[in-house]
Amino acid sequence: MLTFTSGAFTPQPGLDERMASGLAALRGTGREFVYGFISLNVFLTETIRDELAQLGVTLLGPHDAMHKARLPADPATLAELSSLAAVEWIGYSTLEQKTSRPLDAMMAGMSARTLDRPIDLQLLVSLFDDDAAGTFRSALEQTGAVVGNWDPDLRAYHLTASPSALAAVIRFDFVLFVESVPEARTFHDESMALIGIDYIRPGPVGKSNRYDGSSVRLGILDSGFAMSRTSSPPHADLATKFACGKNALSPHAADRDDVWRDGEGHGTHVLGTVAGTGAANPRYRGAAPGLGASAANPIAAAKIFGDDGKAVGSSMSDGMDFLATGCDGGRPHVVNLSGGADPKDGVWHGTDFLSRKLDALVWEHQQTWVVAAGNYGFHEGRYTPESVGAPAVAKNALTVGSVLDDGPAVGDRAATSSVGLTGDQRLKPNVVAPGQFATSAKAGTRDDYEASGGTSMAAPHVTGLVATLMEHYEHLQDRPALVRAHLMATAILHDDRTTPADNDDPLRRRREYGLGRVSSYAAHWSVTGPGGWSTFWDSDHVSAGAHREFTVVVPRGTQRLVAVAT
Repeated sequence: MLTFTSGAFTPQPGLDERMASGLAALRGTGREFVYGFISLNVFLTETIRDELAQLGVTLLGPHDAMHKARLPADPATLAELSSLAAVEWIGYSTLEQKTSRPLDAMMAGMSARTLDRPIDLQLLVSLFDDDAAGTFRSALEQTGAVVGNWDPDLRAYHLTASPSALAAVIRFDFVLFVESVPEARTFHDESMALIGIDYIRPGPVGKSNRYDGSSVRLGILDSGFAMSRTSSPPHADLATKFACGKNALSPHAADRDDVWRDGEGHGTHVLGTVAGTGAANPRYRGAAPGLGASAANPIAAAKIFGDDGKAVGSSMSDGMDFLATGCDGGRPHVVNLSGGADPKDGVWHGTDFLSRKLDALVWEHQQTWVVAAGNYGFHEGRYTPESVGAPAVAKNALTVGSVLDDGPAVGDRAATSSVGLTGDQRLKPNVVAPGQFATSAKAGTRDDYEASGGTSMAAPHVTGLVATLMEHYEHLQDRPALVRAHLMATAILHDDRTTPADNDDPLRRRREYGLGRVSSYAAHWSVTGPGGWSTFWDSDHVSAGAHREFTVVVPRGTQRLVAVAT
């Protein structure tokens, strides 16, 4: 079957009639190639790849069990291709498959009368191939759509289009998929003690072997940050930080200082939890107060949410691009994103553009991205599994759920904290941390604090912990997969149980808690000894023709073994 998140169909073997019948019109436009899918009945080998290449086929990557391809727009050549022993089918996806379900729901909600009115749909159009010559951009513009930024990581254009233009766009063979830009918003909803942060932070006693993250570079995307360059009062906990920033809300804004104004208050609160110095009240210091303490390691800050807590257009993806390389001091080692899109229009599979964007940035730039899972776990009066947002569902995200830190149910999942698994049945969240409630810096004040709750507050606890780990173990700064695996392996299972099998409902526990609550002590000092831990780390690259072996020496008397591969 040819599968998309929006549907699947089983094609008949041979050459798709829709492709064959359209070749003459395509060649009439001057095009000598066509884009589509090839289904093989055997695994792809170099011999088969060479055989396809000799007939003018360029494979553009896998699509589930099939292959995206640029094919010669010649009937005779395509007929020869379809007759090859290894080829099962050549053809197109259906038009229904090329649009996302949230976009379909949006269009279904419009009346027929509405279609005659000028309506701007904010879209992301993913293409099969690169567009260095701008040929595809020109074709998209001819539909009447306004074509925005090109995203090379995703091979995609941001598009503003009417419904009639959309109908034309999805008929282009070079268009792989069209999705609506989701409404992203902040996930805002005490705390350090629950994960043992005071074992790590420097304090009045026990100053040796302590870590505050000062040698690590932080990146953060949020609603603004009440720091030293803000026109409103900088909060004392953030006023001495070195930082550089971008206002991604308005690409034409000349005033970069807009980044340092936080009308919503969310970003200041989150940053205070990650890196606040506690200058106004040491009780409310952040998890890694040394972050941004020097000009050599400034905080890279991107403003992507407005005063209403919502992202505008491509502000989130633009902010993500900015943090891929950072500014002044170089790329951030760890990035906090306490926001995203809720699954109000369906379950997220990780194939949406925000999740693919995050996966690409982590892979290309070797950064650890810590992302709030979302606050959709209890919605409209019911428990809602598969409710983790985007890009929290991304494969390369360290996704954090929220647990309580007070009352009789310390460590229990906060009711609203989003629940896994993902739509394609992967484990999310990866871990949980205290987020209900956190007291942190209040924007618009110099020394006041406020309490807020949600996965937005859980994620910065983990981001701060990651920063201190990267200071302690410098090689983690460029190994995001190893960071994820280590924090998951050293997490404390819910109710401090020994194994997940001890739980009455192990699948539900994994949906809600991932591998458990992060532990700063276990993560920093996994030591060999009675009642202690022995930790083995390994990371490497493998290819299609190679594998990697890794030996773990299990000490005598071991009661629990946790193995995590990410």
